Amino acid sequence: MADTETIVAQNKFIGFIQMVNNISMDAAQKIASNFSPVVYYKNEYFLREGAVNTDYFFLEEGIMRAFTI
Repeated sequence: MADTETIVAQNKFIGFIQMVNNISMDAAQKIASNFSPVVYYKNEYFLREGAVNTDYFFLEEGIMRAFTI
């Protein structure tokens, strides 16, 4: 991602954090600094069967389908 796109994505994430939590801008920026943008394309898997997820994610745009058994 280009630097401008990264900044825009981070600002959207900061806005979301502040919308759902009553925290300061400084605290929201510290949280957001631990995240980095990742792009997934249509039909690409976020997590495969049997794998263990150790990450948090924020879906900025699009739709994600999840299955559980």
